[in-house]
Amino acid sequence: MDEEKLKNILFATQMGDGSWQNVREINIDHGDIDTTVFNYWALKVMGEDLNGEVLSKAREWILKNGGLDKAMIMTKFWLSMFGNYDWDKLSKIPLIAFHKGFFWDMFFVQKLVAQWVYPHLIPMAYSRHMRICKDLGEKFSIKELHTNQEEARKIKCDPKSTSRNPGFNVKATFYRMLEIQQPHGSFGTYTVSSLFSIVCLRDFQQRFPEFDQDGKINPAIQRAYAFIEQLYFNTGSSSYFGVLDDGRYWDTALTALALLEGEGGENSQNSGLLRTADYLLKNFQPNGGLPYGLDFDYAPDTDDTGMAVVFLCKMGLGSYPTVQKSIEWLLSMQNNDGGWAAFNKGRQGNWFLKIFTKSFADSAEAWDPSCADLTGHILEALGQCGVHQDDKHVKKAIKYLKKTQTDFGSWEGRWGVNYIYAAGAVLPGLARIGIDLKQDWIMKVGTWLMEHQNEDGGYGEATMSYVDKNWIGKGESTASQTAWALMALVELYDVMDVKECADKAAEYLVNLFIDDSTWIDVSAVGTGHRGILYMQYPAYPKAFPLIAVSRYLKKINGQLFR
Repeated sequence: MDEEKLKNILFATQMGDGSWQNVREINIDHGDIDTTVFNYWALKVMGEDLNGEVLSKAREWILKNGGLDKAMIMTKFWLSMFGNYDWDKLSKIPLIAFHKGFFWDMFFVQKLVAQWVYPHLIPMAYSRHMRICKDLGEKFSIKELHTNQEEARKIKCDPKSTSRNPGFNVKATFYRMLEIQQPHGSFGTYTVSSLFSIVCLRDFQQRFPEFDQDGKINPAIQRAYAFIEQLYFNTGSSSYFGVLDDGRYWDTALTALALLEGEGGENSQNSGLLRTADYLLKNFQPNGGLPYGLDFDYAPDTDDTGMAVVFLCKMGLGSYPTVQKSIEWLLSMQNNDGGWAAFNKGRQGNWFLKIFTKSFADSAEAWDPSCADLTGHILEALGQCGVHQDDKHVKKAIKYLKKTQTDFGSWEGRWGVNYIYAAGAVLPGLARIGIDLKQDWIMKVGTWLMEHQNEDGGYGEATMSYVDKNWIGKGESTASQTAWALMALVELYDVMDVKECADKAAEYLVNLFIDDSTWIDVSAVGTGHRGILYMQYPAYPKAFPLIAVSRYLKKINGQLFR
């Protein structure tokens, strides 16, 4: 790691009030407590002057906003591992949940929570049970960020005392942790869950060395470090910005579709696109799903699969057995409510688990529910491959969209910000399955989009729209959000008077490209966990505007549908 590079990035991204944002959000003039705590902590460890302007301003902001007690639960786990927070204030996760037996069979947590939860839950359960704590000296102490200094001085590094035998539940949790390590080294595909797991494996090794006679722990840790280092420090322009996971198959499918749309939209014989098609076909899983990226093989998701199916069918490869298998898998993944979720079917939560996971709700969404944006994307894939409105799955999906539509016309976006994203996903899906778009409930989307276009012709929506209704459909224009709006407007071009808005949106995107020689999102447009975590996808402002402008140009020439 290049510490000077990291320090310079942190200096450059600190906001005027001393805080840091998790990702850039141009509509908000302040950062968030967790990112600011971690960045303050990192700079202190790297030797930055505590009384200098950078850390003084950050410390003042953290204390003004409630101190470490206001951080989310996951942050507090990390703080506790270094003696900066009291383990007793954090909820326990019963280790019996990871023990193969009666409880496992009755409440198999991995099969009940969202895919992304389980890999984090295992090491968090172990670390809380063992009260893992390392006293690494004053540089790693940030107790000065507690608002109650008297209580802070009482916090001690007090790991759980153990015998030489770890016990049945601890061993079960340890072995389960090893079992979820993936081929490229991650624990459950994510860098954060991998970091948690490294800490826990090292703790187990030091406490119970006799239970590592086969020498599995060190190689597992080395592989995990290699995975993390590649994503954190060797991902080009994203290096040192905290890459969460590898998403190469999603980026490839999306970018390939954009290039295909740009050169005509169907049956391309471009050698590059044919190689891309072959690359995607080789990475579909036996069940028919396509993973998001490396180490997601065990958990392919519907959105990646749907995007790839759209591209492959447009390439004229829809009859390939792999594509047909993917369509079957997508149909099998439809939830009972008619919608589609990302990774799993039926992970909507139940009363027991909602109580069980309540204390962790500030750190991540625990469930993987149906959502309109994924449903729209999958309808587009089905329609592109010949499944239309008379199909029973499509009928259920339309009922779901009608039921979940807001009064003003759009839907909440689960994986992109926010109602604009959902509009840009649902309208193309409805169009491809052949539904009559000249219906009030559909045209309501167009009316809402026309009412929320910015003066510059673009569209923008703040991440705050998830928690504050006043921000719905409002925000500085971004390339991706303008593209999503234009993708919806293009579909409505022939059924309602959206020409002026579509023309302005297209003009905004073209001028933006001329001015910058590329498209860049000036604000976060990806949603990780609604109201909690947002993301930047570097491929989005390159791919979605190209798709949108290409479809717009075909539409104004009367060639969008053949």
